[in-house]
Amino acid sequence: ALTRWRKRATSSQVDVEVFDQPAKIEPLAQALAEMPLFDPERVILVRNPPQISGRKTSDADALIEALRNRAPTTAVCIVNHGPVTPAHPIRAGIKELGGEVAEFPRVKGRDLRTFVDTGLRERGLRLTSKSVELLLSVAGPDLGALSAEMDKLMSFSGGGEVAHADVETLVAGDGSVAVWDVMDGLLGPVPGRGAAAVDALLADGIASPYLLATLAGHIRDMVAVRAQLSEKKATPAAVAATLRTPPWKAERLIAQSRQIPGRVSLGWLRDLQRIDAGFKAGDLDDTEALRGFVRRAAATVVALRAS
Repeated sequence: ALTRWRKRATSSQVDVEVFDQPAKIEPLAQALAEMPLFDPERVILVRNPPQISGRKTSDADALIEALRNRAPTTAVCIVNHGPVTPAHPIRAGIKELGGEVAEFPRVKGRDLRTFVDTGLRERGLRLTSKSVELLLSVAGPDLGALSAEMDKLMSFSGGGEVAHADVETLVAGDGSVAVWDVMDGLLGPVPGRGAAAVDALLADGIASPYLLATLAGHIRDMVAVRAQLSEKKATPAAVAATLRTPPWKAERLIAQSRQIPGRVSLGWLRDLQRIDAGFKAGDLDDTEALRGFVRRAAATVVALRAS
């Protein structure tokens, strides 16, 4: 549904501005109210705003007021990955402003397999049952991740049958996908959830050296994106080209990078490099060092928001 909305709302010349879990309403309200300087329209996507999931009615009212004051040339879509009660004021507020509210139950079980089968058929791809199971085990119920992996296979093969060995090579590993959960938790409304995500991954048997490496790679990408932000070159297309990554990943990296100063992400990368060196030298317990890093990172995010 989001993909269809974006196709209706944008032209090839207009990028989508993404606000991922905006803790403060002011930057979002300003972006909604501003008229674009050169583009004929502005398109804004808001993911999981805490003003909806929080308990304060005043937070929801502030979000509704920001929507009410948006510029007439601004199209906005709010995506909330969680239930919203029928009595929540955001529902009535959006409808009052002429907006549309749609609910989508989480896709799972047989319906998830149907989603993949349909996506493969639309792309002209043929995978073995073993390859489809691998795809589902890697991306889980995340429809965006599943679509991105199928797009990757399509780009590789151009359609037709894809050998299982190629699927194993191309499809992201569990740790790579799971690191998004860590960073989303760390930069979300409750930063401590990032530490909880690491504990859950370790409990599931993912090796701490692998988590260290994938987390460092993710933060290294954030540092690169932050550098592009400082040069005002961080469009999704530019980031995707520079990092050789899918557009959906580029958008999420841009959104995450905007939430913390560049000095912080660079400091995190250096901290992980020190942990890796200490582990290889036998001076550090990699598991406890990783847990300590994420706890410190969560405390840093909390302190930044309080300042």
